[in-house]
Amino acid sequence: MNTKKSFFCILGAVLLGFAISDQRAVAQLSVNPLNNVLTPQQLVNRLLGSGVSAFNVTYTGSNNAAGSFCGGTGIIGFQNGIVLTSGSAINVIGPNNSPDASTDNGLPGDPALDALIPGYQTFDACVLEFDFIPQGNQVQFNYVFGSEEYNEFVNSPYNDVFGFFVNGVNFALLPGTATPVSINNVNNGYHDTSGMATGPCQNCSSYIDNTGTPSARNTQLDGLTVVLPMIAPVVAGAVNHMKIAIADAGDHILDSAVFLQAGSLQSSSGSNFSTRTARFWFTHAENADDSTCTTLKQALVRSQSQECGAVIDLGFLSLPVLPRYGNVTDPAELALIETLGLYYRSSGQTGETGGTQGSHLPAAALCRARKLLSVELVAATANNLLLGTSPINATYKTGKVVTNFPSDLMSQATQAAAGDDVGKIKVLTALLQKFNSSGVTNNFPGGLIECSPNKAAFLRQMARDPSTHYNCPGVNDTCASAEIVAFPLSNDPFALARFQRSVDMRKYPTGNAYWEITPTIGLAGRKFTATAAKSNFASTLTVLEGQCTVVVSNGITTVDSSGLTVVNASGTSTNSSSSGSIVVFKTDGTNSFYIEASGGAGKLNLTLTSP
Repeated sequence: MNTKKSFFCILGAVLLGFAISDQRAVAQLSVNPLNNVLTPQQLVNRLLGSGVSAFNVTYTGSNNAAGSFCGGTGIIGFQNGIVLTSGSAINVIGPNNSPDASTDNGLPGDPALDALIPGYQTFDACVLEFDFIPQGNQVQFNYVFGSEEYNEFVNSPYNDVFGFFVNGVNFALLPGTATPVSINNVNNGYHDTSGMATGPCQNCSSYIDNTGTPSARNTQLDGLTVVLPMIAPVVAGAVNHMKIAIADAGDHILDSAVFLQAGSLQSSSGSNFSTRTARFWFTHAENADDSTCTTLKQALVRSQSQECGAVIDLGFLSLPVLPRYGNVTDPAELALIETLGLYYRSSGQTGETGGTQGSHLPAAALCRARKLLSVELVAATANNLLLGTSPINATYKTGKVVTNFPSDLMSQATQAAAGDDVGKIKVLTALLQKFNSSGVTNNFPGGLIECSPNKAAFLRQMARDPSTHYNCPGVNDTCASAEIVAFPLSNDPFALARFQRSVDMRKYPTGNAYWEITPTIGLAGRKFTATAAKSNFASTLTVLEGQCTVVVSNGITTVDSSGLTVVNASGTSTNSSSSGSIVVFKTDGTNSFYIEASGGAGKLNLTLTSP
């Protein structure tokens, strides 16, 4: 910024003509503002999770200032929820191509927000209020705050303000502190133009600077917090009151926003939390009486009510992938079939169109890790939505130290699965396993009972693998299934780093192998050197840049590489090299760069170094 602010039906043939999404597509927010169809009551309903009922909903503000959103994984930190702003809700949609996105609604502020910033007046207040009855003695939800006032109005009087008032007290605080979450309290310092700040840090571990080129997140907001929990004491079983409010401060200029995760407003006393392991959920898939029996299908039905056109978001794919299996068309049932595929089908193979593994395509390490994480994530979602256990209410031990799980554990796992860091995925998988095991000795909540498990042979027969070569990579023989280059031991993006791979080209159907350098690694002006010198055949390396897409038509999947162009390297008209030659090139920080290896059937040894 540079200015102020039933059990399964027998499965038959799979219908053709469906769409799948390219795993490399850029995450994109979609926002649905309040209107005659989307009401304030529906916003609150979207926020509600287990253990809370709400009523007497009121809204004050412009209809364009609030709404629901989808597509937040990788941007906000959770897939969907509601958003309240001090201007226009659609202004949060990326890219970050304006330094001062702002909408003046010409409305007054709010007295409770005025009281948070003595001496300053608020404007364009957006306020959602409701009464609620919690089951336990505390409530919590997950949220993210962001603003166009970052970074040039850090440590200034012009700080847009927001609050979460529970029974009149503001609990929009940094976890474990009495520090309000605000632009002045969460930042990495002031910057006088539209650019990244360099300090001093003020709780900057909770801050994401979005002013870089390219911006870190695909949102118009110049800065935002990480996912934070709101936790407040309440009177269990009684009527309590909540007020969620945000406003401009000092003037009407520059928008700020607060995002609240769908289904995260929950209540629990924390004294008798209940969970079950993945093994339980994937052997108790469905029952003729899902109204009382505790089943995975029940949990997926609840999840469907919160998702955006899907049943469950796993980061690297959303279920259900297919619109039909035989005569099964119910989305929750389809998602059940596909989650079973993640558990009962081999994690060492990637699936094929239609949910089969008939070609026995080997899964890459990233695909295997994503599948194992997804199994635990599905179980954690069931524990949360059906058994009412929020991660922040559950505990685990490390030695003698008892620790609560992070409130956004599932969001962290979803984001990890959407990424390419196998190590991070494994860490989140282990943490989810601990969560799913943390309350296995405790009884189910009232009204739920444990019924007999399904026979594994039956479930295995029904299971369909929702993964494909394109969202869960196997052999990297196309640009769409290219292996992502990573330098896990390098914290400095410009530090000397080495990436090596040895592959048997006889296993590559296309005769080519591909590796991708994403803009995260391929920063502007970064130099790379690639060589296949130790290969046992005359290999050719080609460097390409641009966009690689997956196209599905009438059930036939193809890769469109027409958006890729050959990069000149080493000062030659092309960058082809024979065995032993070296290819040198620079990335631009914007496009993905692909290394294509070809030339024969044998052992290819690729070495990539930088700088």
